[in-house]
Amino acid sequence: MAPVLDRTSATMKLLLSLWGQKMASAKLLRGSARASAAQHSPDDQGVWEVKKTLGSKKGRAATNISGIACTGDGFPRACMVIDDEMHSAQFVSVREGELKAGDIIRLTREKLDGDPLELDGEGVAYADGSFYVIGSHGHPRDKDHKLDADEIAARIAASSQVVRIRLKPGSGEELGENDVLDVEASSKLRPIIAAQPDLEPFLDSRLENNGLTIEGVAVLGDILYAGFRGPSFDEGMSPLLSVRLDVIFGSEPPASKLERLPLGKGCGVRALAVFERGLLILAGPAAAKTGPYSVHWCSPATGRTQFLADITKAAQASKQSKPEAILLLDKSTSGLRLLVFSDGGKEGAPRPILVPAPDTAAAE
Repeated sequence: MAPVLDRTSATMKLLLSLWGQKMASAKLLRGSARASAAQHSPDDQGVWEVKKTLGSKKGRAATNISGIACTGDGFPRACMVIDDEMHSAQFVSVREGELKAGDIIRLTREKLDGDPLELDGEGVAYADGSFYVIGSHGHPRDKDHKLDADEIAARIAASSQVVRIRLKPGSGEELGENDVLDVEASSKLRPIIAAQPDLEPFLDSRLENNGLTIEGVAVLGDILYAGFRGPSFDEGMSPLLSVRLDVIFGSEPPASKLERLPLGKGCGVRALAVFERGLLILAGPAAAKTGPYSVHWCSPATGRTQFLADITKAAQASKQSKPEAILLLDKSTSGLRLLVFSDGGKEGAPRPILVPAPDTAAAE
């Protein structure tokens, strides 16, 4: 009988050993899965690579990317970005996981006492062969109150422009300086804003005093939409102004429409982008240095707005890194994938973020 017991004991030891190895393997797999999930969590998708350099003052890498728009969908695609501290815009080629910086295009040559004045470009849109860059139309940043009245007036005038960059027909997937047909600036939007009774009281006031400043632009059909960071109206409403392009870059008489977006108390528009027959809206603090950042979608035809997601954590928003621009990458059954650029991050620290797709049918 002893040999049988020995064989049974040996068999049990083998089974226990195999069971232990299986459990160890399962634990390792679970650990690997958790590590993988951590690397690919919706809250941290990583920063896309930027080849060459998105330029800023004195040739340094930009940290104030405030707008982006592209000529088409898919990859690669030709785009334009702006830095709100530059007099210029820059062409960019966008591929999956990376951006390749290209030529810089001068947008304004405004000067004061021989020194260049910034456009304070806050948004970029694209439609029908042209890019549109919008200035803030607001009071310059002057936290120490060092600017005199003449310089403030000059800076406001320099930023109160919409610049159209027309491309030559047949421009390709990588745009360069030679693809530009002409650059034209218009200052017609400012008097249209001043004629709006709900906006005029906030014109030329400081941002910290709920002053007027534009940070988003989009073109849908023949209509330009300007989204305002400030003022923030009562009950969490934020202004959205629509104007026909042939008013701004033509001879049509001034006409506009003002809508109120329910973005939340103390919040305003930080960026706009076109999606189907409506607008994606990046919302953030109007005057505060920190606060929630969220994505919404609105139908200009009906005035209805849908909340899609709070992206504060996913964008790693903070006092030093503030989401300022969005680019729609693609749509899938999982939702909309957006590329978010943040003011304060090196070259905008472009980060993909997934948000639910809007119910566009319900908005009609």
